[in-house]
Amino acid sequence: TPLGYVRNNVEMMRGLFDELRHSLQEYQALGRLLVSETVDEAALGAQLARIEGVSAEDEAALLDDAAAMFDDTLFGVDQIRDLVVNLRNFSRLDQARVTEVSLNDCVEQTLMIANNVLKNRVEIVRRLADLPAVECSPSQINQVLLNLITNAAQAVAEQGGKILVKSEADNDWVRVSVQDNGAGIAPEHLKKIFDPFFTTKPVGQGTGLGLSISYQIAEAHGGRLDVVSRLGIGTRFMLSLPRRSRAQPEVVAHAPQGAVAA
Repeated sequence: TPLGYVRNNVEMMRGLFDELRHSLQEYQALGRLLVSETVDEAALGAQLARIEGVSAEDEAALLDDAAAMFDDTLFGVDQIRDLVVNLRNFSRLDQARVTEVSLNDCVEQTLMIANNVLKNRVEIVRRLADLPAVECSPSQINQVLLNLITNAAQAVAEQGGKILVKSEADNDWVRVSVQDNGAGIAPEHLKKIFDPFFTTKPVGQGTGLGLSISYQIAEAHGGRLDVVSRLGIGTRFMLSLPRRSRAQPEVVAHAPQGAVAA
């Protein structure tokens, strides 16, 4: 957990500072010997020998390790902060502004926001059909799309893959799908993908609330969020919203402004 991650780093830093404090005490003892009125040659030689036991390279390495651990600890603190914010958002019921909007506009706005995550490492393919406007909370739908696109980008980032963003509509539903050509999700993980706190990402890289919040938002709009995945082929998430509003804005959980990694 992020808390355990921070605690482990703090304990390791305590050990590092104990070593640094020991070195400092040895230098202080040397200083006292050097300024004493009567120099004890034997004591001075013994003290110099103790100091030589800790080389300058060792001390520099300790400081470098401490700096790296501070960075890691700050990262862990940020994870705890995100987890607290996400828990609050997950449990809080807010009044959300509902208006008529084209989901294509939501897609374009989200891709613009996600540009920093994509950073030209991922090819985005748009296949956007003409869509009727639907009643929804645009900020919350944008948050769902941002979660899906961010997750897809992370799934294909190493191989510089492709993400297909597609929109379509029929007589009853308006849909947006986000499909990647990453490694896919194992079947045993797929059935738990929308569970709170479930994540397939390495420790410290996901809170496990992003997809759960997204699922809640879709349901509160009278819609649904579905996923299909095949190992070695990729994953597709599809957000479906009704053409005739079934939104219940009074029970839509307010989503955070940044991407929430699942």
